[in-house]
Amino acid sequence: MMQRQMPALSFILLLLAIAALFSLSGNVLYQAGIFYDSPGGNPLHKIHPSFYLLLLSLASWTLYQGGVAQLYYLFTVRSHFLLLAAALCLLLHDVALGRPLSSAIVSYVSAALFLSLLKALNPGRLLQLKSLLLLLLSANALVGMYEYASGGLIAPLVLTDASSGEVI
Repeated sequence: MMQRQMPALSFILLLLAIAALFSLSGNVLYQAGIFYDSPGGNPLHKIHPSFYLLLLSLASWTLYQGGVAQLYYLFTVRSHFLLLAAALCLLLHDVALGRPLSSAIVSYVSAALFLSLLKALNPGRLLQLKSLLLLLLSANALVGMYEYASGGLIAPLVLTDASSGEVI
């Protein structure tokens, strides 16, 4: 049986992906020059940075543990249904709803990648991940309470015109 311990680099990339998912909203990305929520533009900008970090985490873990054989092991151990569900959601999103695939990739494929990577964590790393999630959720709640009490926003709200993509 293959070793399932996730190396430190993969775990750090996973933690960064989770932190990015919680902290990089469309408004923050816009302020950084990434037009994530704006219509038009580069399709690679329409996929949240957390997805790229998840892919890097998976790639580093796969290469560390034995390449393609480890990737096969990761996705075949009780993951068929999860991958099939993600593929069906992508198909539904693109064909039936006529929506761009970038938002579906972030919504469905990121979740499948995240759960697949969770399977590679030992109990100690899961506790570290739990601590990070509690910290991020607490920080998010504190930011919300601060914004409510002050009546302002930490990240300025950016609204774009759907037809032209210009900032309103």
